[in-house]
Amino acid sequence: REKGIYVHLCAGSERQLREAEELPGVECRVIRQDSARIYFAAVSLKEPEPGTLPEIRLSAEDDPAELRSRIQERGREVGVINGRLKELFASLPAAKKRLRKLHAEWEFTTVHDSLDAHGEVVTLTGFVPEPELETLRAAARTNGWGLLVADPGPDDQVPTLLRESKFAKLISPLFQFLGISPGYHELDVSAAVLVFFTIFYGMIIGDAGYGLLFLAGTLFAMWKFRGRPAAQLPCRMMLVLSIAAIVWGVLTSNYFGTSPLPGLKIFTDPAVKNANVQAFCFILAIAQLSLGRIWQAFRDRNFRNIGKNIGWMLILWGNFFLTLKLIVWPGDFPVYMYWLYGIGLLLVIACDVNWKNMADVFQFPFNIIGSFVDVLSYIRLFAVGMAGYYIAFSFNGMASDIWKSSPWFLVFGVLVAVIGHAMNLGLCILSVLVHGVRLNTLEFSNHVGLSWSGSNFKPFKNNTKSEEN
Repeated sequence: REKGIYVHLCAGSERQLREAEELPGVECRVIRQDSARIYFAAVSLKEPEPGTLPEIRLSAEDDPAELRSRIQERGREVGVINGRLKELFASLPAAKKRLRKLHAEWEFTTVHDSLDAHGEVVTLTGFVPEPELETLRAAARTNGWGLLVADPGPDDQVPTLLRESKFAKLISPLFQFLGISPGYHELDVSAAVLVFFTIFYGMIIGDAGYGLLFLAGTLFAMWKFRGRPAAQLPCRMMLVLSIAAIVWGVLTSNYFGTSPLPGLKIFTDPAVKNANVQAFCFILAIAQLSLGRIWQAFRDRNFRNIGKNIGWMLILWGNFFLTLKLIVWPGDFPVYMYWLYGIGLLLVIACDVNWKNMADVFQFPFNIIGSFVDVLSYIRLFAVGMAGYYIAFSFNGMASDIWKSSPWFLVFGVLVAVIGHAMNLGLCILSVLVHGVRLNTLEFSNHVGLSWSGSNFKPFKNNTKSEEN
């Protein structure tokens, strides 16, 4: 500035950079750019008008040396805090136990305070499963209680208690992990989700070697936690899922990204395997989504509801044949595809669209497109499974090139293979959570009319005593 040269450090958008470059006598030089802003220097021989540049101004106290000193000081403070957190971490189990006890006391106090809601008459309200109603009536007769029983109203937030078979109960650890439950007035689709999620898991992991690793880990966990009943159900679920991964890996001849053994020809022949796996994905799509529509049609047995769901199911079948001819086996569209679309559209127009509601009418074309996207979405099983195979195959190739270059590099080659497969395993697990769960909780749930709006049934009890027992 003393020599008449003005340098302004600025940060802004591309538009602000162009505006600065258009100022008379101003030369701009970009210093750095990220996804949010462009950092540049504006140089001129004349002081620009105030406010014309997106300038970053530092105060007189912002001395660089002082700032560096403050950064170091804050860094030391962070180190002290992290050390304190490590010390406190050892107390976490005790804190959680204390929290459970306090929550039990709070719940007890809340129920206790509600007992005098009707003056001198002590009352306790809540939900009871219908199969347990006779037990409650017997207790009321024995203890001389007055008992008023009523069905829940449409606006009551009723908790959900699932009466699952031993087979369907295998999927409950997944629901607990995700924190979801069907609503009181919704269908229990546990058995269907278990069957399809198992298949999705096998296809996404897609490697018999990985499946064997999961199986070994599951068997070890079952032995390690054999005295803990709460761990047995998740272990049994993982046992089923691990076997599914092994079966799909054997069928597709995939063992840690290699093919030492023959698999099922339709899934291993290079000329047809990709098309056949894609077709299998779409078969899963039409099977699961059609099941959802049939389930919903027979739930409310009235003409309009049955017609609506059959119509959407016919449209889904039309989408199924359309995707086969567009992606899997390109060719002329079959005549019956048009019949499926025509009859399905007529049923949906007559039984589903509310023509008095303009929002419903406007949404109708997007629902048609959405039904096609739902079928198409199942191709992710093929794409993710293939990506996992090629990642494993690539790391095998890199490891092989390393240890073939010199016998001294054998250890490094093995290390590359182990790290690569470990990373791939992590990606596979993440893909299961993202894609396998999504197909059940979004695409399938939309067609079965499930919003997962429920909450688990947790009857009032003395949790402290239960924990001590």
